[in-house]
Amino acid sequence: MSELESYLQRAVLLHKKGSLKQASLYYKYALNIDPNNLDAIRNLATLSNALGNYKESYILFNKALEINPKDYSVLHNYANLMSNLGKYEKVVELENRAVRLNPVFAEAYATLGESFWQLDKLDDALISIQKSIKLKPNLSNAYLTLGCIFRDQGKFSLAIKSNLQAIKYNEKNIQAYSNLANLYFLVANYNLGWSVLEKWEVLSGSNKPLQLSIKERWDGGKLNNGESLLVVSANGLGDTLQFMRYLILLNGLGINYSFCCQEKLHDLIKISGINPHPLSLHEKNNFHDCKWITLRSLPGKLGVLNEKPLIATRYINAKLELYNKWKKIISANGRVVVGINWQGSKRNEIGSLKGRSIPLELFSPIVKLKGFVFISLQKGFGSEQFESCSFKQYFSSSQYLVDRAFSFAETAAIVENCDLVITTDTSMAHLAGGMGKRTWLLLQKISDWRWGVNEQTTFWYPTIKIFRQKYKGDWKEVIFRLSHELKIFFCSN
Repeated sequence: MSELESYLQRAVLLHKKGSLKQASLYYKYALNIDPNNLDAIRNLATLSNALGNYKESYILFNKALEINPKDYSVLHNYANLMSNLGKYEKVVELENRAVRLNPVFAEAYATLGESFWQLDKLDDALISIQKSIKLKPNLSNAYLTLGCIFRDQGKFSLAIKSNLQAIKYNEKNIQAYSNLANLYFLVANYNLGWSVLEKWEVLSGSNKPLQLSIKERWDGGKLNNGESLLVVSANGLGDTLQFMRYLILLNGLGINYSFCCQEKLHDLIKISGINPHPLSLHEKNNFHDCKWITLRSLPGKLGVLNEKPLIATRYINAKLELYNKWKKIISANGRVVVGINWQGSKRNEIGSLKGRSIPLELFSPIVKLKGFVFISLQKGFGSEQFESCSFKQYFSSSQYLVDRAFSFAETAAIVENCDLVITTDTSMAHLAGGMGKRTWLLLQKISDWRWGVNEQTTFWYPTIKIFRQKYKGDWKEVIFRLSHELKIFFCSN
């Protein structure tokens, strides 16, 4: 056996064992001997993609296609790289080339269908996925995408069946459990929702990404004498703001617990009397002899259902001194104060959450209405739109001071001084709703699981009124309805 063959054999064995970094080294040893060895190039390209070395993977895939432009497996793996980078138009191009070379390539049709779905081309997505399933009826990820397509079409029972099929053909399809739980919540089947969510957390080993040294999850039962509980918020700020209310019930049950969450919420949590000593997420590893649970799973253990929210009254408070400070700053002169928030975080504008934000410029007919003082509550990504919007002059003269207030404690005090908050599906909805503030929530046609399907109100927050798109992507009609409601609101205040 030659040295080249020895390196390749060793690399392939390590690759199969999952020792990706070591395998990468041996592929590179092989390429030092033969820089044009196609097996080494395409295997290393795929491995580099798996390791997140996208630039290296990109170079290698292009080199492989220079050597053999008709290698449909390389085209497919290259498409997977482009999918990881969110370049779905490129994925479509590559997979179309692959299926022309191999018309029975089921996996290529599946990736093609997923990309069409990401591009909101649902009809094309459905055609590709159906081809994939016809060619390979047990392809789990094809059913996963099929469920996403049916969800976006509002066919929720079919979406649920598709995810069940995905799990049938791959019991470890983690994303299928997550999607299925969210679908059950969306159609208000909370019993099944909590059950599947827990299966997802166990299957995904959610203690591993949390890097918890504690092994035993809390099952909701009685704790032993002297035993404590660790509650960890592993999701976004919105989830923490929504579900931290249930820590109040733990207080009432006399459970000794510690709470780890994002540090930027600590002051607000203490001001609201929810927990006197919240901990940062890195402090979770200081715990060993206790049980643990994620904050999102806590409501299920306490028996929260859509008809039984347990806590629906105000649970988030503003600090009195901060409230009085902003009351002086925000000079309304008898006008109605309206805070608006239009943009969610960039990293969440994918998958089922894509399209949830509204370009600020579309708010023009509202902000120009007389009798109101408008304040931008937008922070971070999306706030740059304020600088270039055509109606900047209509906002409060104190906006420059609001822009400098980044803490949630300050933001809560500003919200407390608003008569109305208008927001898209962001953490602002949970902050304002948790404060019992009159809030108008603007939702895409098929929204996140927590807001239901057709509801105009939500059991989570009695003071929220929902304005939902009638047609997918049509925010102008929503703004038109909102403008009409604002005029009525002004007359009644």
